[in-house]
Amino acid sequence: MRRGIVSAIIVVTLAFASPVKAGTTCIDRHEARQEFREKIERLRTEIGPEGEKRRRELRAKLEKLREERGVQGDKARQELRERVEKLKAHIGSRGLGIGIICEK
Repeated sequence: MRRGIVSAIIVVTLAFASPVKAGTTCIDRHEARQEFREKIERLRTEIGPEGEKRRRELRAKLEKLREERGVQGDKARQELRERVEKLKAHIGSRGLGIGIICEK
């Protein structure tokens, strides 16, 4: 199971790596791309359907965590804004600069 996850990470990493280097000829680039495609295909077959299923599960879990964090982040920002407003009201016009710094 762990091997599948590592393989999935490698596939994603390879997908963003550039197989083409500067100063290569057209034929070299074509061969490099072909080798790159073959490597990705080999890794996908190594991962198999079980690895794909696990990757989808992990992606769903990550999305859920991001949504939860977003809600908590909004709540924290709102609380911070309220605290800044209270400080502004308490300090008065002299503290306006402090409130602006805190809001950013």
